[in-house]
Amino acid sequence: MLEENSIYEALLKLKTLVDATADYLLGEQYEQQKMAYDLMLQYVVAGAKDTGRGKILQDIVQAIYTLTDRCVINLSSGQSLELFYTRAATMARTTVSDIIAQYDNLSKRYSMLSAVPASDRNDQALNHIKRSIEQVERDLFNKVWTQFPLTVQDTSAITEFLKRTQVPAHLKGLLISALLLGCIKFYDQAKLHLLLDAYMSAADADVQVRALSAAVIVMYQYRKRIAQSQQLRAKIEVVSSCPNFKSDIESITRRLIHSRNTENISKRMREDLMPNIMKVSPELLKKLRGKSGIIDPTDLEDNPEWADWLDKSGVTKKMEELQKLQFEGSDVFISTFSHLKSYPFFNSLANWFMPYHVHHSSLESLFGNDETRLLQVIESAPFLCDSDKFSFAFSMSSVPESQRKMMISQFDAQNADMSEMKAEELPDGDKQERDMMVNRYIQDLYRFFKLFSRKAEFQSIFDSSMDFLQLPFMQRVLDDKVNLGVIAEFYMKNGFYQDSIKYYHHMLDVHDDVSPQVLQKIGFAYQNLGQYAKAVDYYKRYDLVNDQDTWNLRHIATCYRALKDVDHALTYYLRAEQLAPDNASLCLNIGHCLLEQGKTEEALKYYFKVEYLAPSKHKAWRPIAWCSFALGNYEQSENYYKKIIDSGEDDAQDHLNYGHMLLCNGRADEAVAQYKQSLAASKGDKIHTFVESYNADCHYLLEHGLDRDYVALIREAVISQLFKK
Repeated sequence: MLEENSIYEALLKLKTLVDATADYLLGEQYEQQKMAYDLMLQYVVAGAKDTGRGKILQDIVQAIYTLTDRCVINLSSGQSLELFYTRAATMARTTVSDIIAQYDNLSKRYSMLSAVPASDRNDQALNHIKRSIEQVERDLFNKVWTQFPLTVQDTSAITEFLKRTQVPAHLKGLLISALLLGCIKFYDQAKLHLLLDAYMSAADADVQVRALSAAVIVMYQYRKRIAQSQQLRAKIEVVSSCPNFKSDIESITRRLIHSRNTENISKRMREDLMPNIMKVSPELLKKLRGKSGIIDPTDLEDNPEWADWLDKSGVTKKMEELQKLQFEGSDVFISTFSHLKSYPFFNSLANWFMPYHVHHSSLESLFGNDETRLLQVIESAPFLCDSDKFSFAFSMSSVPESQRKMMISQFDAQNADMSEMKAEELPDGDKQERDMMVNRYIQDLYRFFKLFSRKAEFQSIFDSSMDFLQLPFMQRVLDDKVNLGVIAEFYMKNGFYQDSIKYYHHMLDVHDDVSPQVLQKIGFAYQNLGQYAKAVDYYKRYDLVNDQDTWNLRHIATCYRALKDVDHALTYYLRAEQLAPDNASLCLNIGHCLLEQGKTEEALKYYFKVEYLAPSKHKAWRPIAWCSFALGNYEQSENYYKKIIDSGEDDAQDHLNYGHMLLCNGRADEAVAQYKQSLAASKGDKIHTFVESYNADCHYLLEHGLDRDYVALIREAVISQLFKK
């Protein structure tokens, strides 16, 4: 209702909620907003001019939204077992400032004890304080997450805390996620502004990109609600002056859009790559493991037997494709790490958002000081998000020490290779590093919303269409032609054709100098959606610009064939043939069109041309055999049917057609034998399938002079032989 400016109706419905809470303060605030709106309406009726009316109206609308959310919280607290409300109840008696004071006291004590010489240090006391600090960090996360709305004091305390240089980056990153999670549940303008302020003021790049990523997600989720907010518009204008803002926004929106393909990639991993790897024979696997009992990838690179199997099985090609996807920022690890989220560490909601750092107590308790190197190597792994780094580290705790050392050397080598590649290929290293930070944070969020045990309690942006063309106040950045093109290409490449059309159309709407190929791409997207008439329209618009594009002409013809317009299809195939006269595929399609027009002799000439141009592909054999039969050249037809059968690529239809030719040639016994083979090769209900196909072809047999009763009796003879012993 508020989105439709039906404010009075919204106030009437809100009154029911406020009364149900029986909360005096909520009732008082409701009356204040109703009175303010009543006064505004009186001034409007009286014809009074008020330049500040728009701002007042926005404030009233925002206040109604907030009051509605507070009523929902009031009515749900103590009743709902949802995690948000139980955590809110637990943290109700403390404030953000109180928790920050606790943190400061514990941090001072830890610093004092750490300053003691190593020989006199009380490690047990230090470990106890460290765990207490981590508990306070989780408390601060829970308080910031569940506090609604943030008070002026809360906002001030968080702002000051995030600006402190001595506060570790991992805690700042954790608070960013708390602000995000709280804002997703109930929109709080103060939390959104804190995120934008953190982006502008944070010294740590990772905190910056987390803050802006969170802000983008919040603004997208509440895009309709905030679209008229002049205060937020002004804030974005200030934020947009930051040096990395444009590239960061582009990176965030692209990475979020890329996440839509994560399920497809995971499916490929599960159903394609891994099953192929599992097919390796036990004998080969045993040889590859050797005496150590494990497979060392560095040895596999020089193992001809392994390399040969990888190439022949297609695994090498699939792994190269996945590696390319990985470099493009696609999430290829979720299917692997989804099984490693059952460690106790992930029982705490806050830990799903904890930036990885080697001094976390959960890691130090598993690994000795001499194994810090392993944790550091994991920390520097460029493609693993923080959640997966924790998972990987925990899984390493059960691996024998000898294997750990081997893995450290391998990771070191891979990280070094990655650093070298980044230095060689990407001169703008800072931009690339920020892009990878964004990617890792989006992957962390994806894991939480998809894998957390109580994920159903959280509204996930990853379940939406993520149409960032609707993102308020960002058009100046997102309407960049290159950015739109990259997103549209991604959608096209991954089969999201409707989305690609939307982005391509937007490019045409906002830019005058768009490449004509965009028209062709829109046509291709419509073709893949089965909307052939629209596809033809856009292909033809491109044809006006470039009438020498063979690819375009062929696709116009293909669409016309799909529309059953053979005449127009043939016209465009013939135009394409003029540009590429030796293209076997074109000649084949021209033959098909001529055959559909009943021009069998002309079609046959094209089929022979196809055989000449591509003798090894055998694509012309079937139509040559059929056309020869239709023209009464039984000997030629039989020669080609025999070629098809000898090739081992024969099917039920081939034997049926061969049978027709034999029957018309007066060789009924041989025809019945072929019909029986056709029946045997049929799928499903074999008799029904065969009878249906045979009856559909009866008119061809009648055209060759056979008697209708005779044709029917041959069919019966074939079926009857199935029941003879």
